[in-house]
Order: sequence, then C-alpha cells, then structure tokens
Amino acid sequence: MMKLLAVVSATAMDLEDNLPERVRSALSRNSDADVGLLVSGSRDEIAAAVDSAASEGVDRVVAVGGDGTVSAVAAALVGGDIPLAIVPLGSGNVLAETLGIPSKRDGAIEMAREGASVRSIDAMRVDGRFAFLNAGIGVSSLTVRDVPHEAKRVFGRLAYLVTGIGKAVSAGPAEFRVAIDGTERTLQAIEVSVVNAALTKERPVFLFPGIRPDDGALDVLVVWAPSVPGFLRKAAEATLGWTELERNVQWSLARSTIVVDANPELPVQADGDIVGTTPVTIEVVRGALGVVTPPGRSW
Repeated sequence: MMKLLAVVSATAMDLEDNLPERVRSALSRNSDADVGLLVSGSRDEIAAAVDSAASEGVDRVVAVGGDGTVSAVAAALVGGDIPLAIVPLGSGNVLAETLGIPSKRDGAIEMAREGASVRSIDAMRVDGRFAFLNAGIGVSSLTVRDVPHEAKRVFGRLAYLVTGIGKAVSAGPAEFRVAIDGTERTLQAIEVSVVNAALTKERPVFLFPGIRPDDGALDVLVVWAPSVPGFLRKAAEATLGWTELERNVQWSLARSTIVVDANPELPVQADGDIVGTTPVTIEVVRGALGVVTPPGRSW
C-alpha cells in the first residue's frame, strides 16, 4: 500500500470548498493509498510534517499549491530519498511548468499518485535556505518586498509587473560586486538574478530556454540598461514575447558559489520570499531531490 503525504497550501483554500478532502479523495481513488493531509502555509510546520512522514515510511510527498508551497515542501525533502510530486494550484506555477507537470488538476493528481518517473533536480542554498527557481537582488527583490498583498491576490503576475516597472524607474542601477566561483567583478546593474529553473516557451517573460534544473550549475544573469526608457521598452517587449532581452543581459555559469554584494544595500528574494539583505552567498546543490515527472520529459 502506497503512503502519501499531501501538503495543501492554506492560501489555496479559498479556491474551492472542502479542497483538502477533495485532494485526499482524488489521490486515493482506484487504489488503497494511505493519504495523510497537512494544510499549512508555514515552512516550519511543513518541515516537521515531512520529517514525521519520513519516519513513518511515506513513499512520496505531494505539494498542492503554487511555487511557494512547492518550494517549502521541496526544501524539507532535500537530502532524503522521498520524491516530491506536484499538483499546481496557484497564481505562480513556474517549477511545475518547467518540469512538465500537467496544469489540469486531474492529470497532476494522477501523476502524483501513479507516476513512476522520478528525476533529480538541483537546488541553491541562499544563506542557508534552499530555493529551486531563482534568487534575485535588485528590481526583483524590491518588487517582492513592496508589491501590495491585495494586488497579488487580485491581479497575480500583473501586480508584480506593474510594481517592477515602478521599481526600475525609481531605484535605478546599483553598484554590484559579484563573485562567481571565486572570480569577482564590479559593475552597475539594476538586477542580479541566479536562476535554476527558467520560464518555458508558454510563458516568455525573460525567457532563457538553455537554463535547466538538472545540469549541476546555476545561471547568473546581470540585467543592465543604458537608460530607464530602454529597460522599460525591453521589458515590455519581453512581456509580449518579442525578445529575450539578450542585449541587456550578461550571462554567466556558476558551478559552485556566487557571492553578491551591493551598494546601496538591497533585499534578497529567493523563490518569491524576502530572505535577507546583501551581501549574500548562494551555493549550488546538485541533485538535491527527486521529483515525479512525465516519462521522457525533455527540459
């Protein structure tokens, strides 16, 4: 009998009446699966529940929610042998999209319950905290810090875009010191992003299709612009899928460690949460955990 733990995002509860029990029922449909259930938005609660489930012999943990919930569950599984399954249910589902997880709930639940293909993905350790999508310093972190909560709930990604444009105009470039695997450079930029999993062709904003979550490296993107209007024009083009911002991005590969400092001091975001301020150290964690994915998926 398969044992599952389903972690349902507390913020997803507004989407559907009795959501946790519906998820439990769907995961055990046509099988004798034993499905435990946790509803939480707390990383500490999630970590404790995953530890307890591991000691009880759970076969896999199912994250039901957006990227925040997925990241919290994945962080709790790093270093163990229990795979992560994902049922995307939020305004941001970048990791699920990158890994080819079905966007429809029924298909994602079927894969979580029955999928046999497990692939390892990398992670990054951001000053001790695990992240799986990206870490950012500059426009992205100022946006995450200051985007209104109600705007996020109502407008989703559009709220981030509008706030980000405002930050690009008001903040301007900062002086960054970026050391990649021990080699340091000083430069003026509006953003330094460290990326493990990129957006896919279906979501072309800041698209870099060569970035893979299983290549044992992190991609460091330094975004600059000769002028604020130039940056805004390029950002608008990228949003519409017209360009990849290549002329405004310096792209490097890190196989070990990235250290970023900034003047003035800037917040640091990791997977959409503010995790501290500069300076920050980001480490590559190869093969951090296994994820249930479609068989033969090419990233």
